[in-house]
Amino acid sequence: MTRGRPSSKAIEEAAGIAAKRGVAIVIDPSKKSPFDLFFIRSHDIVAAKVKRARSRIREPKDIAAMFRSEIAEIRTQQLPALVQREFWTLAPWGSWQFFLILEDWIIEISSDGVPIRSTQQMPERQVTPGSPPGLLKGFPPGSTARPGFLCPFYAQKGG
Repeated sequence: MTRGRPSSKAIEEAAGIAAKRGVAIVIDPSKKSPFDLFFIRSHDIVAAKVKRARSRIREPKDIAAMFRSEIAEIRTQQLPALVQREFWTLAPWGSWQFFLILEDWIIEISSDGVPIRSTQQMPERQVTPGSPPGLLKGFPPGSTARPGFLCPFYAQKGG
């Protein structure tokens, strides 16, 4: 469940950013959609949720904690594989951050949708003693982790 009313100014600004990546369609807030806008590109469609954040999000896992219910709602939507889910945040000083929401990962991306490389996004070690049960359980031995944040709830349910 989302808190508060949607920020129409943030959504309007986000629509301008989305228009640079494709044809933007803003969703009427009265439609009770978990997404605020969609934009259509030549190879896919992106559904984006726009929220104001009180501070900069340092790591992808922070967004999973700060906006837990919104991220869960986005993930539960039955969408075709062609549709990507993104979460956009606007800080009080006007700075945007963008995140690609996958079923079991969250990856910070740039405004044009390109993943941002960060050591904070790369889980480098396999499960160590004392780690939460099930975390990184699904990785075959010798495989490399994808950049982003592995959702521990997804890993525990057997993803």
